[in-house]
Amino acid sequence: MYRMTFRSKASYDLNTVISSKPKAEKQSLKVLTASLYKDNDDLDHAAKIKSSTEAEKYYAKTVTSLNVVLSKLG
Repeated sequence: MYRMTFRSKASYDLNTVISSKPKAEKQSLKVLTASLYKDNDDLDHAAKIKSSTEAEKYYAKTVTSLNVVLSKLG
């Protein structure tokens, strides 16, 4: 439930911001956002299977992806 709520809200907010960007920036932002969602899904999966090693790995990737997206959004 949390994942779907987070994904829906984050997706709406990011898509709203991305839609206001110049056309040249939109595609790369969409790719970066997709990577963020993938990393977040992998983190969710690691938590479900109770793998702390995988969770730590995907938490770090999620944080990195989020920071990249936010830096590109300026």
